Amino acid sequence: MPRENVHLPPPPAIDRPGDRWVCGVHASGKKCAAGPTGLGTCPLSEPCCPRRTWLGRRKAVGLVVMGIAVAALFLYSREGYVSQFFKPGELTTPHAQILAGTLNEKRCAACHTEASMSPQSWFARGGVGHDHVSQTDRCLDCHHSTIDRQSARLAHNLPREARQQIRSLALQSASQTPSSLVRHSVATPGVDPEHVQCAACHREHRGADANLMIMTDAQCQTCHSQQIGSFADSHPQWSDWPYGRGGRIAFNHSSHAMKHFPATRNGDVATEFRCLDCHVKDENHELSRVVRYEFACQSCHDDALRLESDHGIELFALPTIPEPQTHEMESWPVAATGFYDGTVAPLSELFLRHDSEVAAALRKIESRDFSRVNANSRDQPAAATTIAAAHRRLLADVARKGQAAMIERAEASAVSSTALTNVIRSIPPQMLSDTYRMWFLNRVDPLANSIPRQRAKQVFRTVAAQHQRPQGDRLAGNPASSPGDDLLLADESGSDGSLLGGDDLLEDDLLGGDLLGAGDDDLLGEDPLAKDPLAVDADTPSRGSQEGGDRFDPDRMLIAGGWYRDELKMAIVYRGSGHADPVVRSAIESLATLPANDPIRQRMLANRTVAACIGCHPAASDGVGNWTSPPLVGQGRTFTKFSHRPHMNIAGLTDCVHCHRVGQDDHDFEPLKLESCATCHTSHGAGESCTKCHRYHVDSF
Repeated sequence: MPRENVHLPPPPAIDRPGDRWVCGVHASGKKCAAGPTGLGTCPLSEPCCPRRTWLGRRKAVGLVVMGIAVAALFLYSREGYVSQFFKPGELTTPHAQILAGTLNEKRCAACHTEASMSPQSWFARGGVGHDHVSQTDRCLDCHHSTIDRQSARLAHNLPREARQQIRSLALQSASQTPSSLVRHSVATPGVDPEHVQCAACHREHRGADANLMIMTDAQCQTCHSQQIGSFADSHPQWSDWPYGRGGRIAFNHSSHAMKHFPATRNGDVATEFRCLDCHVKDENHELSRVVRYEFACQSCHDDALRLESDHGIELFALPTIPEPQTHEMESWPVAATGFYDGTVAPLSELFLRHDSEVAAALRKIESRDFSRVNANSRDQPAAATTIAAAHRRLLADVARKGQAAMIERAEASAVSSTALTNVIRSIPPQMLSDTYRMWFLNRVDPLANSIPRQRAKQVFRTVAAQHQRPQGDRLAGNPASSPGDDLLLADESGSDGSLLGGDDLLEDDLLGGDLLGAGDDDLLGEDPLAKDPLAVDADTPSRGSQEGGDRFDPDRMLIAGGWYRDELKMAIVYRGSGHADPVVRSAIESLATLPANDPIRQRMLANRTVAACIGCHPAASDGVGNWTSPPLVGQGRTFTKFSHRPHMNIAGLTDCVHCHRVGQDDHDFEPLKLESCATCHTSHGAGESCTKCHRYHVDSF
């Protein structure tokens, strides 16, 4: 019953305001000027018996009730019922399950900092240990894995700079669009955006079935204080959603649907381009955003990708310089001597430019291409010689120290060796050491025991026999005499300086021994021009091969990819193995450590093998882990969220092209418009609340 409806008797007229006691004989008409004391005693010589006033009786009743309440509270605390006594409402089911095994008197303390179960704790502060500990801190004790502590109290978990950038973009759009469509996207904070507590949106003790994730539009409008109308009328129009977010994998649906698939034939019937053939449903009945290469791409792209990866990546390639410049170095291979030619490999430059002198020389060679060196220039020939000498020192350093030399040089060039891990780990130091000895020290002669040289030695013996004198001649009878005439009977090895044994012309790889003839007696038994000197002959080993052939054939010997030495180009080259090659992948990821305008980065991107990868993975060179596109459903990295699953229950939307309409003239999908969604998303239809499509927490902008 309302208090104003309770009819209480009026207090006696003899009661004085504020007095708890009144004179006992005042009602009989005897005047008592002194009146009772505050303790209820009469000061007269013949005291009367004072009685309580109306106010006094009310205070007495209040004290009795308060005493009973304190006693009841004490009894409840003694029995462990205090948590039930103070609990404002039931916990939500997830939190209740977590605390199911906790004693009742400790449940509140699990979340509330001041709540230990002693009665006095409810009337005192938490103590020094709880200083500056807020309710949000206790929330983050459990939710720290999903929300960063440093950004948990920031509006949308975004720093001030990111929020200001968003606001500026929204204001810029507002200046270009009617304000009635855009003004609601510009937040006018109604709370401090630097100290937003969890409880501002997530309210507990609303019942076991309450959903803490549900937010009302009124909660959003606490900060976005502009009044939001209906979705169709008040939401700003978008221009490129959902395709404006970009992607890590480049794929043009229009070109595949309009050109490639109609031209792809299965027998006499053109293959149909169907979205659901690639975008299949996962275990959560959500459409997959991307598919595996082996499932959707390999059948059409594998051959072309292998062909591009065959071009490989050069680790090291000797430039060609004129003979006068080679005299300034300790040694230089004859095969790399001639006119200026060759290009500095990007990986070689990466290992060379830590030296300031070499770096300055590299800048003087346009595009690092030796064919552009002007021999009449004042400084370019000297720069070319400096770079060539640096190549020799690099190979010598790697031959001596192995992988450690490459790691040290990469770190000195401000490139993390971690990004080059797979590249460095895959390079065989022993091959580089052998290469250095063959090219610069001439300690390994691949022709020493070759078949052409053995055939040449046999010819020498035959010619010498034909020139011997009859029996009894002084040459036959006394070989030691007249050494000046014994030119053709010298040691077969030619080590004593015999005329034919050390003739470089007879050891020429291109002649291969055919100039001397196939037989032992006919020096011109075969036409030396009848055979291609560069053709591979499995029976005739020569320079660059220990088993046979004029040149190492990577197409035949490295079908799975790997490093090899190209003797014709004087280079160490890696041949890729096709899609997802780990070495090529590591080389591309190393580009992320280089500035966008770095010449090494630009020339590496121009490499055909690298370009074939970047063509489909444009984000790969921006850092590690950008080779695949993550699923957008369940990811908290954007304000907008969307799930295909509920939409696929509508018959008309099961056809993907109902919303995703392929553009013409090789353009990809046309962006979705506001009208496409507003048809169904109304207050009486699919819903139009803010949180229907937007999330509050954003991990990054």
